[in-house]
Amino acid sequence: MYPYINFLGQCSSSFSLMIGIGILVSLLLALSLLYKRHLSFILLYMQAFPFVVLTSGLMAYFSDVLFRGTLANFIEQPGNFGGTFYGGLLGGIIALFVYSKIRHISFLNLANFYMPLFAIGQSIGRIGCFLGGCCYGGPTDSWLGVCYPAFSYPSMMYPDVPLFPVQLLESAYLFFVFLYLFSFTPFRYRLSVYLMCLGTGRFIFELLRADNRGHVPLLNFLSPGQLFSLFAVLSGGILFFYLYKRLKTNTPHRE
Repeated sequence: MYPYINFLGQCSSSFSLMIGIGILVSLLLALSLLYKRHLSFILLYMQAFPFVVLTSGLMAYFSDVLFRGTLANFIEQPGNFGGTFYGGLLGGIIALFVYSKIRHISFLNLANFYMPLFAIGQSIGRIGCFLGGCCYGGPTDSWLGVCYPAFSYPSMMYPDVPLFPVQLLESAYLFFVFLYLFSFTPFRYRLSVYLMCLGTGRFIFELLRADNRGHVPLLNFLSPGQLFSLFAVLSGGILFFYLYKRLKTNTPHRE
């Protein structure tokens, strides 16, 4: 049950609005990074954008169906499912890989360009999660506790109980990840560093959540998000050391 906002004469859920803003900010950032390039180069990179958004959205939705629902639930009430970011990220990376092969360009260059956009988009999207009441944290006695209004998802589970605003904490963390990738990370390492930072942070934030995060068959002690986080950290670490070793190998030695 998402609160609705009247925006430009149209009613929209706060969650959808923040997702839209995240996509718009990512698009504008991408264009600002490319504006000094040749038009053909801009088109080459920007044509991947709608492909990434569409594939990410589909994978986010079906990953939620996979881990939180059943085939019967999906057939009867397909609109009751949302989306997971790890599904969306996987879909986005797959889209970039397929696009790079179709256009015969470097997948790593394309992915390294898009990673800060993923981080800032997710940071804004997490604010939508907070406003919509999904991905909520567990009960807390700290001053950070938030009481959700009646009839919202969190209040149905924890009536009049302050909950930890894990969504806002993760949003702030992802914003700093964006700044670190954009300002301090060498371009060649952006994908690997993003995966390691994302996985580490997400694994910890999952421990603070109290919503239904789904389950992993045979690994019930891990949530799907935590399993994906471990995979992201491992993949990012392997890629980082591979790129570092290749750079050292290709660097000429001086006597």
